[in-house]
Amino acid sequence: MITDLAAAAPSCTTGTWSQKWNCGWNQPVPAGVKVAGYNFGHNLLVPLLIIGLIFLVARSVRRRRKSGRTATSGAGR
Repeated sequence: MITDLAAAAPSCTTGTWSQKWNCGWNQPVPAGVKVAGYNFGHNLLVPLLIIGLIFLVARSVRRRRKSGRTATSGAGR
């Protein structure tokens, strides 16, 4: 696989678009971006787990009700 299509430009404002891309891509991430990404991911994790748990409980309740209805409706015939 080719990982480096163009060498980094001597200045990030000159060169082809791929050289500018490589120059920006290789820059370190600012600390504020790291903190924001960490906080977003960890603050989003708990609500996603809760929504997933609610989904699983609702699905199991729905399946129990369906199986309960078919068993009782067939018994009265």
